[in-house]
Amino acid sequence: GAKQYARLKPLLDEVIVSGSRDDAARAQTMRGDIEAAQGNMELAVLDYLRTVVLFKNQKDAQPEALFKAAEALDKLRDGRAKQLYAQLATDYPSSPYAAQAKAKAQ
Repeated sequence: GAKQYARLKPLLDEVIVSGSRDDAARAQTMRGDIEAAQGNMELAVLDYLRTVVLFKNQKDAQPEALFKAAEALDKLRDGRAKQLYAQLATDYPSSPYAAQAKAKAQ
């Protein structure tokens, strides 16, 4: 909320490199949030998708990362957003993000 991105980013990078897998997955998603807040949607998508791919065993982090990646792709008018929404709705149907994803996948 304080928009101190320059101070937060190195801390997140450190967690991604040396933290637990769960913490690293959350930090990777948070790094995407910083990029999105700064209007860097392409970089945000990359960070969210890194969470999806590199931390696929951290199941708790997947729904949020998929949803945010899809949202960022939507903002970029990229048709792959619908695929991610559909994947989220299918793979994580009980997630709080699933209902929103189902509506956007259509």
